[in-house]
Amino acid sequence: MISGDNLFIRRIEVFLSAEKQYGWFDIRFEGWSFWRVTRTWVYDIAVGLSVSKVKTSKYLLCKQALLATLKLGMLLFTSKRRDFLVKSFRSALRIKDGSVIRDVYYDELLDQGYSYFKLEVIDSNDFGDHSKKSLRPADLDAYLLYFWANLLARIFPVKSAISFCDEVSMVMRENGGIDVRPGPLLRRISQVHWEAKLYRWLLKRLQPSVVIVADCAEYALRLACAREDIVFVEIQHGLFDRDHPDAVPDWVEGTDDELLLPDALACYGQYWIDRLSTTRQWVNAFPAGNGLVDRYRKDRSVEGQQDVFRILVSSQGLHVEKLCSWLTIMMASAPAKLAVELTVKLHPVYDVGYQSYESLQTNYGAKVISGSAMPNIWELLSNSDLHLSISSACHFDAASLGVISIVIPLDGHELMIDSVDDQSIFLAYGPSDVWQIMSGDKCLENQTNREKYSKASFADNMEQHFRKELSIELK
Repeated sequence: MISGDNLFIRRIEVFLSAEKQYGWFDIRFEGWSFWRVTRTWVYDIAVGLSVSKVKTSKYLLCKQALLATLKLGMLLFTSKRRDFLVKSFRSALRIKDGSVIRDVYYDELLDQGYSYFKLEVIDSNDFGDHSKKSLRPADLDAYLLYFWANLLARIFPVKSAISFCDEVSMVMRENGGIDVRPGPLLRRISQVHWEAKLYRWLLKRLQPSVVIVADCAEYALRLACAREDIVFVEIQHGLFDRDHPDAVPDWVEGTDDELLLPDALACYGQYWIDRLSTTRQWVNAFPAGNGLVDRYRKDRSVEGQQDVFRILVSSQGLHVEKLCSWLTIMMASAPAKLAVELTVKLHPVYDVGYQSYESLQTNYGAKVISGSAMPNIWELLSNSDLHLSISSACHFDAASLGVISIVIPLDGHELMIDSVDDQSIFLAYGPSDVWQIMSGDKCLENQTNREKYSKASFADNMEQHFRKELSIELK
């Protein structure tokens, strides 16, 4: 019998071997790659790493799409040409600035006075009040485009993709025991086909100079931009390096348009570009920084509180019960004379409740803060002495702010192994290791160059790249 770890490795080997052997990247439809738009979905099935997520009723989703359709009709009659079309998330509304809430991805850039049209993905039910106070409210709910494209994909599927989907399903099942069903695979391809057509309609009306997205896998919008000859820029979202399933290996042939690669990839810092050196994305990557890191570097306390040791845990909705058990043992093994303040910041999308943390709250006075509640993760980091997580991008936010970060060795932490430098990011093999790490000489030195993880001056870096490297004339 294959062990859990060996099964995981075997499935990844099957995945990587099959895409090369069968030339899946090379199969095209109207000039774009089928495998490019399905690779991440198949990879996620192969890995089998699941997270919790609140589901919205189909009735509410349909209502949401129909209301957005009416709004779109009115907008198209009144909209003018924009500098930017930006696509964000409702959960991005996490920065409280006086009486308004700022978008963590775009507001630093839009503060410069550019005209814009903002699409929003409502990815969480917890940010409704934030939306009402948004500094720059969304112009349109992006689910509208997904809804109609999904309907069209079911009625008019891309029939030329059927044999491809059957082959992927068979190869994954027979070689790795991976249950990839051809039906959902076909719908994903057909979804991209129809959603791109709808996006083209919107782009023709707005005529933006640049389209900016805050995550990878925006294949339909990228395809629409290629058809309309509009520059497409992707901002790094979380951990993105050569091991990410959306990173296209450098052996893959084809143009950027065929592979739906961004015209520019705005990485946080040079560290991430180096980590992409064996991928196709590396060529168009540049160090842009992170507006949030810029903001909270200024607020980072140099001295901190001397009487309390403040630990922040960023949860990801992964292995919550195991995480709580691990933290309980850690707190129980803390030095007797050390006053420890433990705070758990829940993920804004994938954490669904507080119940699992009740024991930590009762026995150790832990504070548990929902993803939508203030303070946000960056404010908490800037006031912490130590950060803990499994494989969150917050490890690098912490390092960028000069906060020691420790990897918790639960399933999924493997993504962080190559990033452990024993200088700013450490690996704890067990709960009690946390205290040994924090008392070590390397930890006290912490001489890592913070800007390698996140370059300073995000908005300036973006503007400069638009004008000098992409030759874009903005208003």
